[in-house]
Amino acid sequence: MKRLTILTCLVHLAIAGVQAQSKTLKVWLDSEVTLTADSTTVTYLKVYQSDAVEEYTSFNMSIVVPQGVKVHRVEAGNDIVLSQRGAASHVIACNMPTDTLLKVACASMQNENLATAPTELFTIGLIAEKTMVNGDYVVRMPADGLVFNGKLGGTYVSSAVQEDATCRLTIKGGVDVSISTSTTSGAKGLYDMQGRKIVQPVEKGVYIENGHKVLK
Repeated sequence: MKRLTILTCLVHLAIAGVQAQSKTLKVWLDSEVTLTADSTTVTYLKVYQSDAVEEYTSFNMSIVVPQGVKVHRVEAGNDIVLSQRGAASHVIACNMPTDTLLKVACASMQNENLATAPTELFTIGLIAEKTMVNGDYVVRMPADGLVFNGKLGGTYVSSAVQEDATCRLTIKGGVDVSISTSTTSGAKGLYDMQGRKIVQPVEKGVYIENGHKVLK
């Protein structure tokens, strides 16, 4: 049943015909979120949408995340939830076809419209692997990967936003690359972050190779 629902959702998205950039459609993310790199702690990223003119029945989008950021898994599948504005009439699904690309699709089984109020559209739970390096990253929603579909005068049309949406992502609790490498500076070979020479990495993480920090 779950596969059927997702498949139906994607079929609805494929119906749309003419596509054009919209001057009134706005889609944005939380301006910043912080993830704890322990492969366990879930942090929710919120996505928002508004359009003062058009109404939409479905949408699909791409979200580019840093390597090491994953969608949290729950018993029912991926941890993604529509807000109240769409949950009663729409279904939503997501997957990660690559390590850094997140695909989201949403549609109504009865082609009902989403509410147009400028408010939260959905939330998605993210986790960060403990091998991630502490610091600031960018989550990006490319404009060319985002389409909202609607029905105008009996014809399905698609509207795209004009620019990318971004969110600053801060990783904490992961690998600290500020550790001094003085003991291995200029040294040939591979070392762990404690300065111990090793033949090959036993797990993912930051290492020192020929005097430079590298992510293996």
